[in-house]
Amino acid sequence: MAGHNGRGSSTSQTQLSHIQSNVIQTMILVSALHVILWSPNYIYSLLLHFKTDLILTAHHARKKASESVAMPAPGTAATRATYQLS
Repeated sequence: MAGHNGRGSSTSQTQLSHIQSNVIQTMILVSALHVILWSPNYIYSLLLHFKTDLILTAHHARKKASESVAMPAPGTAATRATYQLS
């Protein structure tokens, strides 16, 4: 069993340690990216579940703001120019 006590054992231990270190670093990187990229979706889902009235109120406020934009009256020259076919 000379192979277990010789210099080759030290080299394989170093290589194994390096491989384990790379695997751990990769797992940490993947986990961190997962948290960073999926957090907005989870937060939105939680808000939608618990604060439905808040989200709907904000949506209706935006909808009312967009409806308040002045549109030309039907039958006027501006309306005909807007919807004129080329």
